[in-house]
Amino acid sequence: MPDLSTIRTNILAHLLREAGTTEWWTSDTVDSVINFLYRTLARQFRNIKEPWSRTSVTTTNTIYKIPTKFLAVNECTWDGESLDPRSIYEIKMMDVRWRERGGHPTYYCLDYREGFILLWYFPSSEKIIEIVGSVVPENLSASEVPSSPYANGLILETGSVSFILAGEGGGQNLERASYWYDIFTGELAEITRPKMSMDHSLRSIEEKRGLRRGPRYPDNYPIINWGILPKTRIF
Repeated sequence: MPDLSTIRTNILAHLLREAGTTEWWTSDTVDSVINFLYRTLARQFRNIKEPWSRTSVTTTNTIYKIPTKFLAVNECTWDGESLDPRSIYEIKMMDVRWRERGGHPTYYCLDYREGFILLWYFPSSEKIIEIVGSVVPENLSASEVPSSPYANGLILETGSVSFILAGEGGGQNLERASYWYDIFTGELAEITRPKMSMDHSLRSIEEKRGLRRGPRYPDNYPIINWGILPKTRIF
């Protein structure tokens, strides 16, 4: 897969064909455009993911601190088994004595603002909690390869060429910038289009009720009030 320097070389080659010269653009300028686009796409679509894990503890009323760099949590597992997202309110409706329940976790609750996660039932054995979260990557260095789904570099190439042409030439390059922008948006659609899973395609809606696997809490999900957890233990 191409690293930043290779992507930059390809962009400069495109600009040479479009403008007849590359003297208007330094390597640093092109690199800054690539990194700006890379980080902006990751922030907008939350599709660069990193794992995080730790061992659960066997005490009730326990919450765990998760990395603050996570924009969203895509998946949470305990001992390799996927857990479903629920709010504290939903868990209270299931069991009024939920704070006392230990056992095999089925659900997880998130507080993005404070960076905490809670498993319920509270684990009764020490197993691995693993979370996959969306992140905004750091700027790429010359020898670094972009993370998936941008690893082939194509969307960064076409998007950067479009934006560079649009910003130069006093409007003379807008037609060609639009051409490259159309290619960029087509590639972006391929990356961001939801993919139908085999489970989704073969099961009816009725059959899938209760099988909550997929996108986790949206941005407008109610904020969890961790204040209702007396003597909460944080790990």
